[in-house]
Amino acid sequence: MSAFQRLGNPRTGASRGRRKALGVGVISVCVLVLLVLSSLVWAAPPEPIVDTWANENITKISTMSDVHIGDTNNRARLRLLLEKMRDFHPQMLIISGDTYTGSYSAPATDPYGIGTTSYTTSYDEIRKAAHGILGAQIPVVISAGNHAYDAGATYYTSNSGFSSYYGLVPTRNFDCFLFGQPNGGGMSWNYSNEQIDALDSYLSERAEPNKPVFVIGHAPLDDTASGEHSGAGNATSVVNVLSGA
Repeated sequence: MSAFQRLGNPRTGASRGRRKALGVGVISVCVLVLLVLSSLVWAAPPEPIVDTWANENITKISTMSDVHIGDTNNRARLRLLLEKMRDFHPQMLIISGDTYTGSYSAPATDPYGIGTTSYTTSYDEIRKAAHGILGAQIPVVISAGNHAYDAGATYYTSNSGFSSYYGLVPTRNFDCFLFGQPNGGGMSWNYSNEQIDALDSYLSERAEPNKPVFVIGHAPLDDTASGEHSGAGNATSVVNVLSGA
C-alpha cells in the first residue's frame, strides 16, 4: 500500500471529510490570529489625547492652581489674577486642579464684570471668566485635583473636556501632559500607576523627542513642607520617569 493510499484517497468521502475538517481548523486559526492582530492594531493609546490645539502656535502660557471658586473671596481673587495676566497676553491658561470645593453653585451676581452669571459648571465658569477678562478665546486646560470629585465621580470627566483624569494636550511648540489626581480613597494624594506608565510610554516613544513637555500635576513632586499637604506619596516614581531612571 502506498503512502498516498494510507493517508486516504482524496476522492473518497472520508478523505474529503478530513480535508474539510483541516480547512475549518486552518480558517479558525487564521480568524484567531486576525482577531489578535486587530486588537493590537486598534488598542487604545496609552494616554487620552485632546488634539484641539495641536496646530496652534502657542508661545506664552499662564498657569494657576487651587482656584476653589465658591470659597470666600476666591472669585474676586480669580478676577484679580486674570486682570493681572491681561497685560501678558497669554495664549493658553492652565489650571492645575481644584476648581471648587465641596459642591458647585453659580454666582448670584456678576463677579468678573463680564455681563453674565450663567454658568453650568466650575470649568464653564473659569473658561468664560478667562475669555471675558483676557479678551480672547484662548485654550483653558484644567487638570484634575483632589477636589475634582467632590461633586461626584464623573464630574471632571463629564465637564472638563477630558474623558480621563489625565491626558495629553499637544500644541505645535510643546506638549502638555496633564497629571490628574485619581478618584478618592488612599490614592487621592498619589498618582496612579496607570498614568505613570502612560507618561513613561509617551516620553519613550514620542515622535519628537526634542519637543518641550510640560507635566501639569496637582500634588507636588518636591514639596517637603509640613503644611496641609506635602508632596505626592509616590513622587519618587514620577521623578524617576521624568529623569529617565
